[in-house]
Amino acid sequence: MLKKFINAETTIANKILLDGDLSDTEVRVYFVIKMLSYKDGYCWATNDQLSHILNKTLGAIKMALSRLKKKKYIVVNTVKSRTPIRKIFTMQAWAELSYTNQIPQDCLHFDKDLPKQDFTFKEFKNFIVKNYPKAIFTLAQGNPLKYRSNIQFMITKTGYIHNNFTQKLLPKEEAFKMWQHLYDNRDFVIQTFVKFLKTGT
Repeated sequence: MLKKFINAETTIANKILLDGDLSDTEVRVYFVIKMLSYKDGYCWATNDQLSHILNKTLGAIKMALSRLKKKKYIVVNTVKSRTPIRKIFTMQAWAELSYTNQIPQDCLHFDKDLPKQDFTFKEFKNFIVKNYPKAIFTLAQGNPLKYRSNIQFMITKTGYIHNNFTQKLLPKEEAFKMWQHLYDNRDFVIQTFVKFLKTGT
């Protein structure tokens, strides 16, 4: 299974490599997720397969995945009616797919109770602030606001946008551009926020 990867190279963000809060096992699990995502854009491996690849116990693998999800380094997408049932994306890959409106249809969990997506800008903003305060999101590389894809933002209860890296609110002009960007991608934004509230990832 791994022969085709032996002579290849896998790179990860320095932020993950230098994160002292991650164990060596968690970093290695992330490396393997990134490696196995090369062809399809996501990691298809089961916990048993990851356990075999890394020679780690199933408990260690489950704990590593849980920690990587909690720290917003990966997105775990599970659909029982699909093969594979689980697809693991790096957060950077998921953000880029979201920004370019290319999240695969089998990864979208449309809720029948969600309102129609034909909001005006003001209705959209009010809807997000009311229903998804404290939702965390990232932007893909090349976004109009020129933010790096690993920077996390949060919607506040009062409608401001908080930069979790600088620990400051965005200036008014910049916040408006961000809201416009979210509005332009509103279908995917709402689906992402729904998923965040349900799973924390």
